[in-house]
Amino acid sequence: MMPKITVILPSYQRGRTLGKTLKKLSKTDLISAEIIVVEQSSEVDLEVRDAMSLFGERAILIRALNPHAQVARNQAAMQAKADILLFLDDDIEPRVEYRDWE
Repeated sequence: MMPKITVILPSYQRGRTLGKTLKKLSKTDLISAEIIVVEQSSEVDLEVRDAMSLFGERAILIRALNPHAQVARNQAAMQAKADILLFLDDDIEPRVEYRDWE
């Protein structure tokens, strides 16, 4: 049985990079529960919004007023629904075969 995973991605002023990462993550089977993006910039980049739409209702956007990576991770962890939380940087290069649960 595949475990439920929440992926948490904090980001600060790297909308283009985050958008690319989200698009790559959408091609994996890594996110079984939800993906939570904590955007700590004053505005959310259009590329990020478009990429988040690939996840449908599984995508959650949190806006953080004060940029601080640890606070951003904690905010997301408090909202996560899955038992397993996977914290990733906004510039990772995931492979399609990211994991194998069997």
